[in-house]
Amino acid sequence: MSTPTPSDGPTPSRRYGVAVGVGALMVVAAIICFFLPFGGTFGALIILLAVVYAFGASTGMDPFANARTTLEHLRVAASTATGVVPQESWQPAPPPPATPPPPATPPPPATPPPPVAAALPPAPPQAPPPMAPPPPPPPNHWSNGAAPGVPQQRSGPQQRSGRKLLWSLVAIAVVAVVAVATVAVVLVTRNTDNDDTGTVALPADILQSAYPDVPTRTFAVMSDEVGTSGTFRRPNYAIGGEESTGYLKSDKYAITGIAGGLIAINPATGEVAWIQDSAGVSGCSDVFDDQTIACATENGLVLLSAETGDVTRQLPGSEYTRMQKFGDKYAYARTDYGSAAVSLGTLDDPEAYWHREMPIAGGTRNELVVSDDIILWRDLSATGGWAMAYNEAGDELNPDPRNFGALMGNGWFVASGAPGGAVYNSAGEQLYDGIMHAAQPEMYAPAPGIEIAFTGGEVVDPSTGRELWNFADGELPPTDGLHAEVRGVVGSVVLANTFPRGGLLAVDARTGATMWKIPDGVSSYALTTDGQRVMGMDEYGTVTAYDVATGSVAWTVDAGDLGYYPKLFVVGPHLVAVGSDAMVGFTGSGEPAVLYDSEAASTETAAAQSDGKVTKCGSAPRVVPENFRATDGALVVRLKFTATCDGGDIVSNSGYRVTIRDQASLIASAQFNLGGSSVLALPRDGGSVARDFVFPAGTFWRLPASLSGGGGSNTSVSGGNQTVECTSEGSDTVSTGQEVSPSSSGGGGQLSGVPAAGGGVTADPARNALDALRAQANADRPLVQRDLAERWLAQISAKQVRTPPMVAVDIDDTTMVAWTPEEILRQHLALRSRYPEVRLVYSNEWSTFDLRDWWITVAQPNVADAVSANAWCDSAALAPNQCFAKLISNTRGSEGTTVYRR
Repeated sequence: MSTPTPSDGPTPSRRYGVAVGVGALMVVAAIICFFLPFGGTFGALIILLAVVYAFGASTGMDPFANARTTLEHLRVAASTATGVVPQESWQPAPPPPATPPPPATPPPPATPPPPVAAALPPAPPQAPPPMAPPPPPPPNHWSNGAAPGVPQQRSGPQQRSGRKLLWSLVAIAVVAVVAVATVAVVLVTRNTDNDDTGTVALPADILQSAYPDVPTRTFAVMSDEVGTSGTFRRPNYAIGGEESTGYLKSDKYAITGIAGGLIAINPATGEVAWIQDSAGVSGCSDVFDDQTIACATENGLVLLSAETGDVTRQLPGSEYTRMQKFGDKYAYARTDYGSAAVSLGTLDDPEAYWHREMPIAGGTRNELVVSDDIILWRDLSATGGWAMAYNEAGDELNPDPRNFGALMGNGWFVASGAPGGAVYNSAGEQLYDGIMHAAQPEMYAPAPGIEIAFTGGEVVDPSTGRELWNFADGELPPTDGLHAEVRGVVGSVVLANTFPRGGLLAVDARTGATMWKIPDGVSSYALTTDGQRVMGMDEYGTVTAYDVATGSVAWTVDAGDLGYYPKLFVVGPHLVAVGSDAMVGFTGSGEPAVLYDSEAASTETAAAQSDGKVTKCGSAPRVVPENFRATDGALVVRLKFTATCDGGDIVSNSGYRVTIRDQASLIASAQFNLGGSSVLALPRDGGSVARDFVFPAGTFWRLPASLSGGGGSNTSVSGGNQTVECTSEGSDTVSTGQEVSPSSSGGGGQLSGVPAAGGGVTADPARNALDALRAQANADRPLVQRDLAERWLAQISAKQVRTPPMVAVDIDDTTMVAWTPEEILRQHLALRSRYPEVRLVYSNEWSTFDLRDWWITVAQPNVADAVSANAWCDSAALAPNQCFAKLISNTRGSEGTTVYRR
């Protein structure tokens, strides 16, 4: 074996290779720096070090006299830039002790080095003999080869320390990369926690994905196609009087009830994840800890796996019927005929921490609710209700359990039945009183800095009870009142119902100023949101999204026939609709959802409109109907205008006529004043502007239910194969060449039309009306055949087209009318607006009518017999000769299918 010889340092090729490698690492570190807010200077420093090192290393010189000092400088720079104290592993080696400790064992004798003459260089080191062990290190050896305090003897010329230099520089480069990476991580973390946009994450039960356009249907599952018996049912803990469908909150699966159990469906694919029908489940909690569901059975409470549906544990204490997760503990509750009890415990012992019981009648509408630090066990019955409220220590918070109780949005307890109302925190301290509170709405996703609570008409600061604002007088009908229901808080917008007409009112949460209102036609079922739009669904499965900022319809989509009691809910980024017969899922854009905030929106709008002014285009804009909506006796059409010139366009005419039709017949035609603040300035480069055009009675002939895709819904339907014709019949209000800032894409108020001048598309009103009647009856026929045939209905009107027209009283049983096709259509549309359950049938198409060519308006009171149908007529206060019971069928004659009122 050859004897190794001492090296004079790296060879040129190795030196160049290491120089390139270390230099590359330093350049990467510099590039990372340049992406940081303050990294320009730091990156330039690293590049300078890389250049110096590359030059020095390639020539064999030592450009860094003290690698440790340089490393320390880098450490201090990284610490100063980030404000983060480096880990101990980044510190330079501590200084050695002044006196080395004595060795544990005596070292072997060593030959002292020969004396060295001052003028002579030291002798070169001796290589060990072949196959011999290396000589032992000197006593108390240190990493630099010399004992502290002893002058180090050089072993040769300076260039021979190249290997040590290379390793030092490699360490420097690596530390530089690590330091810069640490800066990047800290800054990313800081920027995430302090988002410059002011946006915040939405609550888990709000859509986590944006839905700006019509969503994509991802699945449809019928209840009779998934191996279950019967229909989908309410899976939640039973509350007397609640509707018979529902869902469990989960961020992974769409979970609903079936006979004796639960079914979970993957919302991304529609595949059945699991079915639990063997445990006899009667009601369950929402998913907690991302993996567990607590359910009531005949044998007591059990835990299910949210991933598989399997029973994972039988809980002790068979008398308890409710359980909710409460921090790291569990709240239990029960009632019987003479008492109500609530306890806090573990999975092994429901009463491990405490148990409270009171002699109170159990009631039929029991609910266990928890916040972060309060447990509320209550009965919601209108008469005989009660509330038991406790903190984690078991201290009673409700001075009189017979007071109604609710939890506010910040978790405080409200004893609403106490004189004047009283608010308590979890310590049992009464904070303030004198007002009557309402529970915070389920859809509660406020913008940063907004914290509000609701009373029977006021909005208050929950920390002080001080009134912040109230609804303006006259905004809500006298019989409606905010106490009817606050639907939700979305960003900086409060949404409230306007019962009994099914309207929706939006106000600014900070000021109470009215933003917009929809008089009627909004679903009374639960709403949900993606932060910018609020979605609701009617009884026919039509999902409508309203822009939170303007109230305009963003889109509609048909979920189809879901059966009874349809509900709309979310599973992470997925929108899901469920009813007794079906479950349907939708997917949005995939972009993250962001809460609407009026303050931020105002700033963005002003910035967007500060430039990009447009002028009139030489060609007409492209106009597309996005949505049709019937509300308050009018037809509202959402029209989107897009300029056909790259430089944008301006639509400005005092008599702008809009006519809409489809292949069947004319839909609507009216004139609109697009002058002043109603001018439409269409953005450059294909940008669009959408507005709601309101066609009042007499200017429309068709309702959404008669349009393609209407699905029987009276309320709304998306635009489809309709055509829009626009003509300017008034005077222009903006001259050619005049510049105007672009209109906001979806803002602005509604534009109300007036009847157009005679001639043109409305020259034959009788033909237009007959076509509309035919289209409406055709649209209603499938629904009547499926849901109303062989059932008792209320017949409200029957009219025949004659020449000359028949003369008879109107629905008020007083006004005499000559019943032309236009009048027959007018009456039917008015009845349809007044009673959403109204449908139109043509007598020739049903065997229970003896007379031909009659247009008959019927209402669907959803009753079992003729007596009940006539009772509906009584409740509607319609005259006996105007409303009576009628059975529609094609399997029998007319005999016995009409029962008049007396």
